[in-house]
Amino acid sequence: MHVFITGAATGIGEATIDAVFEKVPSAGFTIADKNQQALQAVCEKLTRRGVHNHGIACDLTELDAIPDIVKRAREQMGEIELLINNAGVMLVEDFATMSWQKAMLTINLNLLAPARLMKEVLPSMLERDKGGVINIASMAGKTLMHGCSWYGASKAGIGQISEITGMEVEGSNVHILTVYPGPIDTNLAAGARANLEENFAARVMPVGDRETLARKMVKAFFDKQDVLAYPEIYDTARHFHTLSAWFARRFSPRTR
Repeated sequence: MHVFITGAATGIGEATIDAVFEKVPSAGFTIADKNQQALQAVCEKLTRRGVHNHGIACDLTELDAIPDIVKRAREQMGEIELLINNAGVMLVEDFATMSWQKAMLTINLNLLAPARLMKEVLPSMLERDKGGVINIASMAGKTLMHGCSWYGASKAGIGQISEITGMEVEGSNVHILTVYPGPIDTNLAAGARANLEENFAARVMPVGDRETLARKMVKAFFDKQDVLAYPEIYDTARHFHTLSAWFARRFSPRTR
Protein backbone atom coordinates (compact mmCIF):
# COMPACT_ATOMS: atom_id res chain seq x y z
CA MET A 1 0.00 0.00 0.00
CA HIS A 2 1.38 3.40 -1.04
CA VAL A 3 0.41 5.97 1.60
CA PHE A 4 0.85 9.67 0.80
CA ILE A 5 0.82 11.72 4.02
CA THR A 6 1.35 15.44 4.51
CA GLY A 7 2.92 17.17 7.50
CA ALA A 8 4.20 13.90 8.93
CA ALA A 9 7.68 14.92 10.07
CA THR A 10 6.32 15.54 13.57
CA GLY A 11 3.20 15.32 15.74
CA ILE A 12 -0.01 13.59 14.64
CA GLY A 13 1.40 12.79 11.21
CA GLU A 14 4.42 10.92 12.54
CA ALA A 15 2.20 8.98 14.98
CA THR A 16 -0.14 8.13 12.09
CA ILE A 17 2.70 6.60 10.08
CA ASP A 18 3.41 4.30 13.04
CA ALA A 19 -0.27 3.37 13.35
CA VAL A 20 -0.63 2.58 9.62
CA PHE A 21 2.58 0.55 9.61
CA GLU A 22 1.36 -1.42 12.63
CA LYS A 23 -1.86 -2.23 10.73
CA VAL A 24 -0.25 -2.76 7.30
CA PRO A 25 3.43 -3.81 7.69
CA SER A 26 3.91 -3.83 3.91
CA ALA A 27 2.91 -0.15 3.57
CA GLY A 28 5.30 2.36 2.01
CA PHE A 29 5.06 6.08 2.65
CA THR A 30 5.52 9.28 0.72
CA ILE A 31 5.93 12.06 3.27
CA ALA A 32 5.39 15.64 2.11
CA ASP A 33 6.57 18.28 4.57
CA LYS A 34 8.00 21.80 4.50
CA ASN A 35 10.39 21.19 7.42
CA GLN A 36 13.35 19.67 5.55
CA GLN A 37 15.40 18.88 8.64
CA ALA A 38 12.55 17.12 10.44
CA LEU A 39 11.56 15.37 7.21
CA GLN A 40 15.05 13.96 6.74
CA ALA A 41 15.12 12.81 10.37
CA VAL A 42 11.82 10.95 10.17
CA CYS A 43 12.74 9.33 6.84
CA GLU A 44 16.06 8.13 8.24
CA LYS A 45 14.31 6.74 11.31
CA LEU A 46 11.78 4.87 9.15
CA THR A 47 14.56 3.49 6.94
CA ARG A 48 16.37 2.13 10.00
CA ARG A 49 13.15 0.33 10.93
CA GLY A 50 12.90 -1.18 7.47
CA VAL A 51 9.96 0.98 6.40
CA HIS A 52 9.93 1.86 2.71
CA ASN A 53 9.61 5.65 2.45
CA HIS A 54 10.17 8.66 0.22
CA GLY A 55 10.36 12.24 1.46
CA ILE A 56 9.34 15.28 -0.59
CA ALA A 57 10.31 18.66 0.84
CA CYS A 58 7.68 21.09 -0.42
CA ASP A 59 5.45 24.03 0.41
CA LEU A 60 1.86 22.85 -0.07
CA THR A 61 0.59 26.43 -0.11
CA GLU A 62 2.11 26.63 -3.60
CA LEU A 63 -1.04 25.06 -4.96
CA ASP A 64 0.00 24.88 -8.60
CA ALA A 65 2.98 22.69 -7.64
CA ILE A 66 0.76 19.99 -6.14
CA PRO A 67 0.18 18.02 -9.40
CA ASP A 68 3.96 17.71 -9.82
CA ILE A 69 4.36 16.59 -6.20
CA VAL A 70 1.79 13.84 -6.75
CA LYS A 71 3.48 12.88 -10.02
CA ARG A 72 6.85 12.52 -8.26
CA ALA A 73 5.29 10.36 -5.57
CA ARG A 74 3.71 8.06 -8.16
CA GLU A 75 6.96 7.77 -10.11
CA GLN A 76 8.80 6.78 -6.95
CA MET A 77 6.30 4.38 -5.35
CA GLY A 78 3.40 3.74 -7.72
CA GLU A 79 -0.27 4.68 -7.45
CA ILE A 80 -1.37 6.29 -4.21
CA GLU A 81 -3.76 4.02 -2.34
CA LEU A 82 -4.25 6.11 0.79
CA LEU A 83 -4.01 9.90 1.03
CA ILE A 84 -3.76 11.34 4.54
CA ASN A 85 -4.26 15.11 4.62
CA ASN A 86 -2.66 15.99 7.93
CA ALA A 87 -0.60 19.15 7.32
CA GLY A 88 -2.05 22.30 8.80
CA VAL A 89 -1.45 25.56 10.59
CA MET A 90 -3.32 27.08 13.54
CA LEU A 91 -2.85 30.81 13.89
CA VAL A 92 -4.92 32.21 16.75
CA GLU A 93 -5.72 35.90 16.43
CA ASP A 94 -8.84 38.04 16.26
CA PHE A 95 -10.26 38.55 12.77
CA ALA A 96 -9.82 42.33 12.89
CA THR A 97 -6.10 42.16 13.64
CA MET A 98 -4.93 39.12 11.68
CA SER A 99 -3.09 40.04 8.49
CA TRP A 100 -4.44 39.00 5.11
CA GLN A 101 -1.22 37.05 4.49
CA LYS A 102 -1.77 34.92 7.61
CA ALA A 103 -5.40 34.41 6.66
CA MET A 104 -4.50 33.19 3.18
CA LEU A 105 -1.78 30.91 4.58
CA THR A 106 -4.43 29.32 6.77
CA ILE A 107 -6.94 28.88 3.94
CA ASN A 108 -4.35 27.61 1.47
CA LEU A 109 -2.73 25.05 3.77
CA ASN A 110 -5.79 23.85 5.69
CA LEU A 111 -8.41 23.91 2.93
CA LEU A 112 -7.17 24.37 -0.61
CA ALA A 113 -4.06 22.16 -0.45
CA PRO A 114 -5.86 19.07 0.89
CA ALA A 115 -8.71 19.67 -1.57
CA ARG A 116 -6.22 19.91 -4.46
CA LEU A 117 -4.50 16.71 -3.33
CA MET A 118 -7.85 14.93 -3.21
CA LYS A 119 -8.63 16.22 -6.69
CA GLU A 120 -5.33 14.80 -7.96
CA VAL A 121 -5.69 11.29 -6.51
CA LEU A 122 -9.42 10.58 -6.32
CA PRO A 123 -10.16 10.06 -10.06
CA SER A 124 -7.55 7.29 -10.36
CA MET A 125 -8.80 5.68 -7.14
CA LEU A 126 -12.34 5.61 -8.53
CA GLU A 127 -11.08 4.28 -11.86
CA ARG A 128 -9.29 1.44 -10.04
CA ASP A 129 -12.18 1.11 -7.56
CA LYS A 130 -9.65 1.02 -4.75
CA GLY A 131 -8.19 3.46 -2.24
CA GLY A 132 -9.15 6.08 0.26
CA VAL A 133 -8.58 9.41 1.95
CA ILE A 134 -8.30 10.49 5.57
CA ASN A 135 -8.91 14.21 6.04
CA ILE A 136 -8.01 15.73 9.40
CA ALA A 137 -10.39 18.63 10.01
CA SER A 138 -10.93 20.03 13.53
CA MET A 139 -13.64 20.57 16.12
CA ALA A 140 -12.83 24.26 15.60
CA GLY A 141 -14.76 23.85 12.36
CA LYS A 142 -17.80 22.64 14.28
CA THR A 143 -17.99 25.12 17.15
CA LEU A 144 -17.03 28.72 17.98
CA MET A 145 -13.59 29.65 19.29
CA HIS A 146 -12.14 33.10 19.92
CA GLY A 147 -9.28 33.89 17.55
CA CYS A 148 -10.18 31.05 15.18
CA SER A 149 -12.28 32.75 12.51
CA TRP A 150 -9.96 31.77 9.66
CA TYR A 151 -8.83 28.49 11.21
CA GLY A 152 -12.42 27.48 11.94
CA ALA A 153 -13.51 28.45 8.43
CA SER A 154 -10.71 26.43 6.83
CA LYS A 155 -11.44 23.35 8.93
CA ALA A 156 -15.20 23.64 8.43
CA GLY A 157 -14.50 23.84 4.69
CA ILE A 158 -12.32 20.75 4.46
CA GLY A 159 -14.75 18.92 6.72
CA GLN A 160 -17.62 19.70 4.35
CA ILE A 161 -15.64 18.77 1.24
CA SER A 162 -14.55 15.55 2.88
CA GLU A 163 -17.95 14.45 4.17
CA ILE A 164 -19.80 15.39 0.97
CA THR A 165 -17.23 13.66 -1.24
CA GLY A 166 -17.42 10.62 1.02
CA MET A 167 -21.16 10.56 0.41
CA GLU A 168 -20.62 10.91 -3.34
CA VAL A 169 -18.27 7.90 -3.55
CA GLU A 170 -20.54 5.59 -1.54
CA GLY A 171 -21.13 2.34 -3.40
CA SER A 172 -17.52 2.19 -4.61
CA ASN A 173 -14.53 0.62 -2.88
CA VAL A 174 -13.07 4.07 -2.25
CA HIS A 175 -13.58 5.29 1.30
CA ILE A 176 -13.19 8.74 2.86
CA LEU A 177 -12.84 9.31 6.59
CA THR A 178 -13.28 12.79 8.08
CA VAL A 179 -11.60 13.35 11.45
CA TYR A 180 -12.55 16.08 13.91
CA PRO A 181 -9.91 16.26 16.66
CA GLY A 182 -10.33 18.43 19.69
CA PRO A 183 -7.20 19.70 21.47
CA ILE A 184 -4.29 17.25 21.04
CA ASP A 185 -0.90 17.27 22.78
CA THR A 186 1.11 18.66 19.87
CA ASN A 187 3.41 21.65 19.41
CA LEU A 188 0.83 23.15 17.04
CA ALA A 189 -1.89 23.06 19.71
CA ALA A 190 0.46 24.30 22.43
CA GLY A 191 1.46 27.28 20.28
CA ALA A 192 -2.20 28.09 19.63
CA ARG A 193 -3.12 27.88 23.33
CA ALA A 194 -0.32 30.31 24.17
CA ASN A 195 -2.35 33.00 22.38
CA LEU A 196 -5.45 32.39 24.50
CA GLU A 197 -6.21 33.58 28.00
CA GLU A 198 -5.99 30.96 30.74
CA ASN A 199 -9.45 30.48 32.26
CA PHE A 200 -11.36 27.66 33.92
CA ALA A 201 -12.66 26.23 30.63
CA ALA A 202 -9.14 26.16 29.19
CA ARG A 203 -7.80 24.37 32.26
CA VAL A 204 -10.46 21.62 32.30
CA MET A 205 -10.76 21.18 28.53
CA PRO A 206 -10.10 17.50 27.65
CA VAL A 207 -6.88 17.04 25.67
CA GLY A 208 -6.16 13.90 23.65
CA ASP A 209 -2.82 12.32 22.83
CA ARG A 210 -1.50 11.93 19.32
CA GLU A 211 -0.79 8.20 19.50
CA THR A 212 -4.35 7.37 20.57
CA LEU A 213 -5.78 9.63 17.88
CA ALA A 214 -3.58 7.99 15.24
CA ARG A 215 -4.64 4.48 16.24
CA LYS A 216 -8.30 5.45 16.30
CA MET A 217 -8.03 7.09 12.86
CA VAL A 218 -6.46 4.03 11.27
CA LYS A 219 -8.99 1.68 12.86
CA ALA A 220 -11.89 3.92 11.81
CA PHE A 221 -10.63 4.03 8.22
CA PHE A 222 -10.27 0.28 7.85
CA ASP A 223 -13.62 -0.22 9.61
CA LYS A 224 -15.17 2.04 6.91
CA GLN A 225 -16.30 4.62 9.47
CA ASP A 226 -17.29 7.94 7.90
CA VAL A 227 -16.57 10.38 10.74
CA LEU A 228 -14.39 10.29 13.86
CA ALA A 229 -14.28 12.82 16.71
CA TYR A 230 -11.60 12.56 19.42
CA PRO A 231 -11.48 12.90 22.41
CA GLU A 232 -14.88 11.23 22.39
CA ILE A 233 -16.58 13.94 24.46
CA TYR A 234 -16.24 16.31 21.49
CA ASP A 235 -18.60 14.13 19.48
CA THR A 236 -21.35 15.78 21.56
CA ALA A 237 -20.35 19.19 20.18
CA ARG A 238 -20.37 17.79 16.66
CA HIS A 239 -23.97 16.59 17.05
CA PHE A 240 -25.30 19.49 19.13
CA HIS A 241 -23.94 22.52 17.32
CA THR A 242 -26.29 25.08 18.89
CA LEU A 243 -25.53 23.90 22.42
CA SER A 244 -21.77 23.84 21.83
CA ALA A 245 -21.91 27.32 20.26
CA TRP A 246 -23.76 28.65 23.32
CA PHE A 247 -21.17 27.13 25.63
CA ALA A 248 -18.29 28.48 23.54
CA ARG A 249 -19.70 32.02 23.48
CA ARG A 250 -19.85 32.13 27.27
CA PHE A 251 -16.88 30.12 28.45
CA SER A 252 -14.19 29.75 25.78
CA PRO A 253 -10.94 31.64 26.49
CA ARG A 254 -10.42 34.92 24.66
CA THR A 255 -7.30 35.87 22.76
CA ARG A 256 -4.58 37.62 24.73
